Amino acid sequence: MVLAAELLGCSSEADERPTAREDGPAQTFISLERQTTARRPLEPSATALVGVLRTHAGVDLRRVARLVGLDREAPPLGGCEVLSLEESQVLASGDIERVDFLEVGDVTLRTPGRTVRLARQAYPTVTDFVAGVLYTSRDKTALDIPAGASYELRAAGVSITSPLRVTADAPEELEWARVDGLPLADVERVSLGAGIELSWQAGASGDQLWLSVHPADSGKLLRCAFDDALGTARVPAGMITARASASLELHRRRYRVFSRPSGETTELRFDFAWLHSVTLD
Repeated sequence: MVLAAELLGCSSEADERPTAREDGPAQTFISLERQTTARRPLEPSATALVGVLRTHAGVDLRRVARLVGLDREAPPLGGCEVLSLEESQVLASGDIERVDFLEVGDVTLRTPGRTVRLARQAYPTVTDFVAGVLYTSRDKTALDIPAGASYELRAAGVSITSPLRVTADAPEELEWARVDGLPLADVERVSLGAGIELSWQAGASGDQLWLSVHPADSGKLLRCAFDDALGTARVPAGMITARASASLELHRRRYRVFSRPSGETTELRFDFAWLHSVTLD
């Protein structure tokens, strides 16, 4: 994984503005996602999302990113857990008084042979403590988020934020994914009571393979995380006993953090997923 970033500090004008509590450093979150339905492999979709967050000092901005949908809490590496959907989707705001999504000017995403300008959008919120803008892809064209390619993301910066440049290599597409020995697209029934054997073409060291199984109308979610470089994993028996139709997802994830002495950071996440519908028995 090649990752380099240049992020200059915010201006003194922004730091000196009066607030109820002292502002902490800004943190940039970049999410690049591809989704492919197993039975329609030639019709992937993709989304790019960039947010520069700032809130008062002492708040874990990664928790804020999960709260507003820019990141996901990781399952335990090498294991599985079963959550209620409410537990997986809701994070209490706790002592967070205010979250600002900062403007960073024009944002472009460049891959070999293609440059895309991200759209500026007001953050859609029903709360009164989150305000500002996000930057997102204008459509879900998978050409914008190719696997195995080199990326460069640039933000021009405005009066309260400095220019941003990030370069990174995306992981390869998740291939040869099998569930209990069958290609993912051919799997119709899965017995969680007996456990699941997973295999795939091994990825890079440090990347992760996530499994998510959501039985319809059960209110439960099974999540697992494995070392992508292993190429094989087993889900223990009896994690979920529901007999129902379910969505099954396999995600190849690459995640890196770049930190500066000023305390400002850039977090980059690639998430390339394969989606499939199965019956649990």
